[in-house]
Amino acid sequence: MKTTDVDYSGLLPRLARLERQNLFWKIAVAVILLFAVFFPPVKVAAQRDPAISAENSTVEARAFLLKDSAGHLRGKMTVDGDRHPLLEFYDADGGVIWSTDSHVIPTK
Repeated sequence: MKTTDVDYSGLLPRLARLERQNLFWKIAVAVILLFAVFFPPVKVAAQRDPAISAENSTVEARAFLLKDSAGHLRGKMTVDGDRHPLLEFYDADGGVIWSTDSHVIPTK
């Protein structure tokens, strides 16, 4: 065998394997694109709720609670029994540190 002779005996099996891999990746990309195209619009359509639209931006509640990352209550906005609005902030132990209610914290 001369140094310029090339052995092509393994070329056909390698070529067949590469063609199978190429077909696999073409199918995989097609499936991914189909999911990307058809499923996000379904999720977006499911999230459209007329009660939660951009035009309806009013939030109503009896109380709004402010909690820290540990879940401890740090503030509260509510209406007291006399129908007066009340805003309070609490320390780590749960004591009131600031309030809009003048009888909760004595003035200095």
